[in-house]
Amino acid sequence: AIALHGEAWTGIAERQNWLCWLLAAVATATAVAVRTRRGIAGALLGLAVLLPVLAFRPAAEVVIAAAGHAGELLFAAYCFATAWSGGRTDTPAERLVATFAGGLLQATNLRLGHGLHSDAGARAFYATNGSLGLKNDLLVLAEDLCHCRLETAAAWLVAAAVLSLPLGIAAGEWWRRLRD
Repeated sequence: AIALHGEAWTGIAERQNWLCWLLAAVATATAVAVRTRRGIAGALLGLAVLLPVLAFRPAAEVVIAAAGHAGELLFAAYCFATAWSGGRTDTPAERLVATFAGGLLQATNLRLGHGLHSDAGARAFYATNGSLGLKNDLLVLAEDLCHCRLETAAAWLVAAAVLSLPLGIAAGEWWRRLRD
C-alpha cells in the first residue's frame, strides 16, 4: 500500500508454492520465446532459477521487505543509465527527465536513510507513522528480520542510494557501447 504523501507498507503473506513455480515456468517459456534477444532471455532464465531458489529460503522475507527501496533505487539507476546513454531518442529532454527522475528517487532515499541514521527524533517519528497503523518496512527489516538497529538498516539504505548513480552510469556506458 502506498500513499501519495510518502507512506508505504509491504505485507508478507504466506508463500504460494504454486505461484512460485508458475512464475518460474512463465519466465522460462518467455525466455524461450525471445531466445534471439540473448540479454532478455538470459535475464528471464536467471529469474526462473533465482525465484524458486530464493522463495524457499528464509532470506525471501528480507528481500520482500527491502524490495520497495531497492526497486526505487534500481529504477533510479535505470534513469541515470538512460541519461548517460541517451536513452531511446538521445534528446536533451529525455536525458533531463531521466536525470530528474533518478535524482528524485535517489535524494528521497538518501534523505530518509540519513535522517533515520543520524536523528533520534526522525527514528521516533518513523516508528509511529506507518501506513494503516502498521510497522514501516525498514523497521520490519531491521528489528524483525535482520535483528539489528534501525540505524544499521538506514546506513545500508544510504550506501545503496549512493551506489545507484555509479551503477547507472556504468550501465549507461555499457548500453551506449552496445548501441555504437
